[in-house]
Amino acid sequence: IMKDVYQTTGISSACGIGSNLFLAKIALDITAKHTDDNIGILDEEEFKKTMWHHRPITDIWNIGGGIARRLEKYNVYDLKGITELDEKILYKEFGVNAEFLIDHAYGRESCTIKDIHNYFNNQEPTEQNISIYVGYTKDVIKATGGSMKILEYTNSYKLLSEYFVNLFEKTTNKNHLIRRINISVNNVIGEEFTSISLFTNIEEDAKERKIQETILEIKQKYGKNAILKGMNLEEKATTRTRNKLIGGHNGE
Repeated sequence: IMKDVYQTTGISSACGIGSNLFLAKIALDITAKHTDDNIGILDEEEFKKTMWHHRPITDIWNIGGGIARRLEKYNVYDLKGITELDEKILYKEFGVNAEFLIDHAYGRESCTIKDIHNYFNNQEPTEQNISIYVGYTKDVIKATGGSMKILEYTNSYKLLSEYFVNLFEKTTNKNHLIRRINISVNNVIGEEFTSISLFTNIEEDAKERKIQETILEIKQKYGKNAILKGMNLEEKATTRTRNKLIGGHNGE
């Protein structure tokens, strides 16, 4: 099959087959590279035989350098080491994300294709989406804007910013001065329902959440102007002034 793809398109390809989604991903990323036909196949038993002692551990999906360095503190350098480490230590070090590390170390993955289908089917009536409204100076033209569906439930500042910028670029008239921008997120749900997929970078996501939590804590303790972006310090920037307003009025 892979040869047919290459002969037809000139593009090299690989295939991963596994008894669950995680094993299929590992078979694609690692095993397939060492076969003549570029097809990797893994079940849990074969995974333990061939991948438990694989190094570097960062070759394993979703184990980045940060996680690897934290594991090194306990002399863990491969998946077998994770299975031998006291789970209490893992949960203390990684919190709820330890569950993913433990399951994946054993080649387990609870999420199935059926679960994914059910998830998207069940969320259709209350899809999460974002909206943007742009009003222009002196109302020389009609306001523009629109809405966009979000493919996953998330509170990631980075990801939501990308969605809003994309929607802004698609709907905004750049030939007129902008007076007002309103943005909104609809069908908001609890953080416990945040989407995680095989393509979610758990380490980066956790790092971003920690940064945002730290920023919020600093602002709550020292005020909204305690941390600002560089552009907020420019001569005509208004953020510092607006941060002092209460209900649109000067709070000083």
